[in-house]
Amino acid sequence: MCIARALPPAGRLICLDQNQAWTDIARKYWTQAGLQDRIELRLGQAIPALRKLEPGLTFDFVFIDAAKTEYDAYYELLLPRVRLNGLILFDNMLWGGRLRGEAIADADGRALDVLNQKLADDPRVECVLLPIADGIQLCRKR
Repeated sequence: MCIARALPPAGRLICLDQNQAWTDIARKYWTQAGLQDRIELRLGQAIPALRKLEPGLTFDFVFIDAAKTEYDAYYELLLPRVRLNGLILFDNMLWGGRLRGEAIADADGRALDVLNQKLADDPRVECVLLPIADGIQLCRKR
C-alpha cells in the first residue's frame, strides 16, 4: 500500500501472488485505502506470469519476495524490463545470517548465496546488500 500511495496519478502497481486467500484480504484493505484502482493483482505462479507480461511493459521499481530458489529467474525475466537507473530490491538476502563461509544445506539459502555473488559481479547493475532485518539487496540498473 505504501508503494501504491507514492505512485504518480497515472502510475500502477502490478502484484504477482499465488495465494487467493491472502490476496482477498489484501484487496479489502486496498479498497478501504482507496488504492484499488492503482493496484493490479495477477494470481498464479510468478515465472509463467512474468513470461506473459505485455510487450513493452517496463518498470521503475521491482520488489522481489517470493520463492527463494526462483529469485534468479525473476531477476533475469525482469531486468530487461527495468528502465535505466531503475531499482530492483530483493528481500531476505542474508538468510538469517547463514550465508557465506559455511556449507549451506538449505536449497533456499544456497540459491540466495549464489545470487548474492552473481549480483556483486553483474556489470548490468550496481548493488549493495543492506543489513536491515534479514537483508535487502538493492540493485540499480546501469
